Amino acid sequence: MNLQRSGGVLFAFCASCLLCVPAFSQPFPTRSIVFIVPVAPGGGVDFMSRVLAPKLAEALKQTVVVENRPGAANAIGSEFVARSKPDGHTLMMANNSSHGVSQAFEPKLPYDSIRDFTPVSVIGTAEHLLVINPKLPVGTLREFIELARAKPGQLNYGSSGAGTQTHLSTELFKFVTNVDIVHIPYKGTGPTYSALLGGEIQFMFGSSTGATPFVRDGRLKALAITGSKRADALPDVPTLDSQGIKGYESGAWYAVLGPAGIPRSIVMQLNQEIVRIVKSDDFRQRVGKEGVEPQGSTPEAALETIRNEVAKWTRLVKETGLKVN
Repeated sequence: MNLQRSGGVLFAFCASCLLCVPAFSQPFPTRSIVFIVPVAPGGGVDFMSRVLAPKLAEALKQTVVVENRPGAANAIGSEFVARSKPDGHTLMMANNSSHGVSQAFEPKLPYDSIRDFTPVSVIGTAEHLLVINPKLPVGTLREFIELARAKPGQLNYGSSGAGTQTHLSTELFKFVTNVDIVHIPYKGTGPTYSALLGGEIQFMFGSSTGATPFVRDGRLKALAITGSKRADALPDVPTLDSQGIKGYESGAWYAVLGPAGIPRSIVMQLNQEIVRIVKSDDFRQRVGKEGVEPQGSTPEAALETIRNEVAKWTRLVKETGLKVN
């Protein structure tokens, strides 16, 4: 009787252990992964997503579907991810706009850039290029500034939306150079480049990722690059600093995130594969040609990047009084 009772207790204990198997022992992924791009096709964020996605699919042996969900300064796509099931099957390509600028300028966002997401890895960084339509009769940054001052309110610049990185980068430039140029927002960097190429606007600040191909083929002219040194991809383009614009800091970064609450084991599995991809020669060469510096960070470093970006733009808003509109 005691032996039978002991056997029953042991069976019940083993059964309970099976029911309590931790989430990290479950296989991942079990279905297709949806990779959200919170901007329209074209531009650096979209480019980086489409370079990474097929390589991640190969590594995980599962389909990775890239889905563009543009609008509201990256907020539509970001909110979709924040509200998704935290099982690792919904990811996104976050950037300065979605998880930095927007949080600083719009306190009523439907998500919190830090609390509502699980960082996986920063995969790359890039500087910004000040690019103009070649038909604009200027050849240097100084000539451009002089033209803008001579024609206040007559030149237009485009951005990927009010409150995005491309918007605020230009507003910061206007602030430090004291020029009056009109802002025209678009739904993503892709449409902004189209507008610049078509002459609807005269210039924009774009990531080197998106702008470099247009500069190389002569469809756009680069007057300056942010950062402390010239880019290997465009060695003939001088920095803003070298042309007298001191203390201007604005660049791009790209990071893979998911909704808050993804099990740590899945986060680390994703991180391990993504870091391996980012540090591969093939990936480095592919994005390096477009002016991107591959990273491949830890989840903790990705979180710190977001924290620093939000703090940076929040501080700038208070110090300069910059407005979204």
